[in-house]
Amino acid sequence: HLSSTGPASRGYGPGMRIKLLLLLVTLTTGCRSTISVRELQLSPPTLMVAQKSPLPLSLIVDGQKVPATLSVLVANEDRGGKLGDTQVFVERDLKRAFENYFSWVEAVPLGKKSDKAGLEVDVRIDRVEIVVVGGGMGFAEMTWSLGMRQTGSNEYLFSYAGKSKSEPTQNPDFALRSALENAIADLFHAYTEKDVHATVLKLGVPG
Repeated sequence: HLSSTGPASRGYGPGMRIKLLLLLVTLTTGCRSTISVRELQLSPPTLMVAQKSPLPLSLIVDGQKVPATLSVLVANEDRGGKLGDTQVFVERDLKRAFENYFSWVEAVPLGKKSDKAGLEVDVRIDRVEIVVVGGGMGFAEMTWSLGMRQTGSNEYLFSYAGKSKSEPTQNPDFALRSALENAIADLFHAYTEKDVHATVLKLGVPG
C-alpha cells in the first residue's frame, strides 16, 4: 500500500498579495453566487509516460463524497458562495489526467458496475475555501483525497490526501481553477514520487 499526503502549505512571496474584494463579492452576491466547474477550463501540467497501463481504470462518482454543489467557505464561514458541477472535476478533469497513464479510463456513478474489471478510484472532496490571511491576502484552497484499488478489493494500493492552494489572483474563476489544477498536479507529483505507475504495470490485465 502506497500512501501520500499532499503539501499542507505552499510558500508565496510578496506577489501573493491579493485584493479579495472582487473575489468575495462575486462569490457571495446573488447574481453570481455559484461558479461552475464545467465552465472552468483546467490545464494542469502532465507528464509523458513511456508505457500506459492496459488495465481499465474506473473513476467512481459518489454523490456523497463529491456532491454536485459545494459551499465555498470564506474565512471559515459559509457566506453563500457555491462551487457547482463539482463532479465534472472527476468526470472530465481527473479522467483526462489519468488518460496519460492508462489506455482506458471511464467515470462511472457509484453502484453502476463497470463492464471491465481493473482498477477503481474513489475520490472525496472535503472542503473548498477562500482563506483570508490578513492585509488583503488570501487564496483558494481545496482539501481532498483519493484512493486507488483493484476491482473488488477493499485495500488501496495507493492513497493520497492533501490541501491544494490557488495561485494569486483577483479573479474568482481563476482562483478556483488554479486550486483545482494544483490539486491534480499535487496528486500526480505524489503518484510519481511513490512510483505507483511501475506497481500498476506489474499487475497485468485480469482475464
